Amino acid sequence: MEKEWDHLRQWAEEEGLIFEATFKGPERPGGQEHEVRFDRDTGVWWKYTKPHSAGLAVTWEGDDEPFLHNASPSEYLERLLNFNEVFGDDVRVEGLWRDGKSWRIITTQRDIPGEPASPEEILTAMHAEGWRHISKWDGLGYEHSLTFQKGDGRPSGQRHQNG
Repeated sequence: MEKEWDHLRQWAEEEGLIFEATFKGPERPGGQEHEVRFDRDTGVWWKYTKPHSAGLAVTWEGDDEPFLHNASPSEYLERLLNFNEVFGDDVRVEGLWRDGKSWRIITTQRDIPGEPASPEEILTAMHAEGWRHISKWDGLGYEHSLTFQKGDGRPSGQRHQNG
């Protein structure tokens, strides 16, 4: 894990993607993976992973039940790419920021005004896109989350609330 963080910091430095210590930090809590701030001028959410964290990941070992654990930077970044591809979103990696002694991965995501979808609306939309609901794993990592699987791939947890 530390080697991945070292490689990520090296890459961010080479690309000029290290934010200064004076960079504006998060303004409020998000969910279990991020803290956030909203830029009203651009309509963009700035998302900061928790200190020295790359979010969460789900792992399966054989046919055992899945378990939640800290994600490596590569797992986090791969999930962002997959999310953008599958859901047509535009989450962007902006860089790294050192918050005291801890590093954070900074991403941005455009605001989508509206009301949160209900679990029933999420189920309908996901089924329409070919995803199968796996209810026995609902709530994995996040209260009120739903879990889906597409094709022969491993299930993918999908939250149904903001943050």
